Amino acid sequence: MCDAQILEYIETEVRQHGRKNPVSRIELYNKLGVPDRVIRYGIAILQEQGKPIISLVKGYFWGDAEQIEIYCQREKRRAISILVKLTHLKPKIKETIGQLELL
Repeated sequence: MCDAQILEYIETEVRQHGRKNPVSRIELYNKLGVPDRVIRYGIAILQEQGKPIISLVKGYFWGDAEQIEIYCQREKRRAISILVKLTHLKPKIKETIGQLELL
């Protein structure tokens, strides 16, 4: 199965699922037989193409406008949290490098 077929299959499967019955990566794996990483990459590509694919712990579903807004807010909070964490880690990198130079 080529990349285009995988993307088409993932999109078709996700379109058939709503918030109450998301399709899991395990289900996609069982149907496609490709590694989990390929499925996650495929989902990311479709999202970058503007497909309203929303991920939950339970799986993926095709979102409506309200669900997309909630998902975007959640992802924004997650991104800010990661940036805050990195901001606090950056000084530690310099400290660690300084300690290594003393060795």
